[in-house]
Order: sequence, then structure tokens, then C-alpha cells
Amino acid sequence: MKKVVKVIIIIGLILMVVAISAGLYVYSDYKKYVDSPFNESSKIIEITIDEGSTTDDIAEILYEKGLIKSTLYFDLYIKQSDLGTSLQAGTFRFPKNSSMKEIAEYLQNASLPDVWVTIPEGLMVTQIADLINEAFLLNETQDFSKDEFLALTETPDMAISLGIPVPEGKPLEGFIYPDTYRFPADATAEYVLNSILVDGFQSKIYDKYEAEIENSQFSLYEIVTLASILERETRSSADRPLVADILIRRYENGWAFEVDATLLYYFKDWTHEITYQDLQLDTPYNTRKYVGFTPTPISNPGEETIKAILYPEANDYWFYLNDSDGILHYATTLSEHENNIEQYIQ
Repeated sequence: MKKVVKVIIIIGLILMVVAISAGLYVYSDYKKYVDSPFNESSKIIEITIDEGSTTDDIAEILYEKGLIKSTLYFDLYIKQSDLGTSLQAGTFRFPKNSSMKEIAEYLQNASLPDVWVTIPEGLMVTQIADLINEAFLLNETQDFSKDEFLALTETPDMAISLGIPVPEGKPLEGFIYPDTYRFPADATAEYVLNSILVDGFQSKIYDKYEAEIENSQFSLYEIVTLASILERETRSSADRPLVADILIRRYENGWAFEVDATLLYYFKDWTHEITYQDLQLDTPYNTRKYVGFTPTPISNPGEETIKAILYPEANDYWFYLNDSDGILHYATTLSEHENNIEQYIQ
């Protein structure tokens, strides 16, 4: 009998030691993730907490997003910190490598969700301003001003301050890089434009192709101007390097570009139907009448189009035209071009 009691005591002590050890490990592990992140990724995570959500509901969301190691740990921290009534409903954004303490702090301060804007290639800056403005109007409160944004794009000051060599007196048309951007809900026009220039044109074009730009026969502004015309003239990736070469050779040989898109920019309307009278207009944007570059870019081109200007594909064509389906037809002589006009346009 004594042996049995002794065995029971020993087993009890072992279980007690195991339980204490397990408890100490759990507590140590819990304390670790109070102040240290569970995840090392700096990716921004967005979560939405609905009205009436319990601490358990919030813990499940955080666990599913990979933000916390254990729902139990989060519940324990919230109870220990007496934050159960402080967590708010709303949309929250924070780095994935946040500690539980930091996450709890974020969840006490609900904020409006960030504003996402996708800028397609080939738009005028006025169209881009409308897109951005529409996105910000979805917020209950906003500090973005479309008029202020447009005013800032009328001068090169912000680009110059960032080291992007836009000539004095020139607008930023052509430098509003097409991409998807995310802005804070309370972003101002100045913040938005600065972000587009830094994260867009400077990062994706100027820094990336600085050597090619430096070695080009054209200045950065001329490259962007040519690309802006090319953007409106082509739809296919295969066509862009070919048309780039045609435009460059026309310029080098003193030919007019003869591009309708430049005149459409003059009217600030891509859908305008050009008339015979329009072709007589005395404006440098009439590239059937004037030889050389337009005073400014006519659209905001993407990387592929700018790259086509930097790396044109040599060919023997001098003419091209778009048919009603947007397919390009090339010609080496004026006679061939006139035949293409008769066949595909008239």
C-alpha cells in the first residue's frame, strides 16, 4: 500500500512539474508576443471590425490575418489591460509585424480607409484629376482639392524639387505616371502629387532609365513628349517600337508628325471629330501644320511606351494609320499610304 501511495505522489509531483513548466512556457511565450511581433513581414494589412464585434470576434479576425499567434493570448492581453470597451469598430491598416500591444493601440483609434486610385495610360492630367477627386469623394471628410492639384501640375516646381529635370515654365503633363496608388484618407493635393511623382515617375522611370535618358539624343522632356504622342497613337505592344522609330525619323528628317492626337489634345477632348477647318488651326498642337515637338506632352504615358522611345525598332516605314478596329497599317511610300487610307479609312 505504501508503495502505491508513493507512486501516486511521484506521479502527482511529475504532473505538477509538467504543468508548472507548461504554464511558465505559455506565459513566457505570451509575454514575448505582447511587445514583439508574431510576423516579420512589413506588409500593410487592412481589417474591418463591424459594430457589435466581441473581443473573441476581433481575435479571430487577427488570427486569420496572421497578425497574432493565438486568440487566447489576445483575449488575455485585452483583459489584463482592461481594454475590452476601448476597441472600436471601423477599418484599420497597420504593418503585419506589429506586436499585440501595438495592434491593441491601433484598434482603439478607428480611421477612414485609405483611398485607392488606378490611373490608366494615356489620360490628360485633367482626366486624372477627375479620377482622383472621385475616389476621395467617397470619404465623409476629405482634404483633397482637385483645383489645387491642377494648379500644382501647371508648374514644374515639385518635380524640380525632387530632382526630376522638367524645364522651367513647363507643366507636369506627361509626368503623372499611370499606376495604382494608395493615399491616406486625409491626403492633400500636395501630398497626392508628391506621392505620384516619387513613387511613380521618379521610381519607375527616371531612376530606372537614367542612363538611357542621359545617352539619348533627346532631353527627358522631349522623350516624355514623344512617348505621350506614341501612347495615344498605338494600342499594341508590338506596334509601339515601330511607330516610335517612325516618329523619331520624321523628326530627324524635318517631317511633320502629322498626328491627329495632338490636335485632340488642343481641344482637350479625345472624342472630338476633327474637321477640315480644324486642320487649318494655327496652333503648335497641329502637327500637320507645324514641324517638331508640341509645346508639352499630350498625355501621361506608361513605362512600356517610354521604353519604346528609348529603344525604337528600326524599320523602313514612313507612314502608318489606325483602322476602325485600332489595327495599324504601315507604308513605306506616300502612294502606299494613300492606298491604305482608301482601303481602311474611306
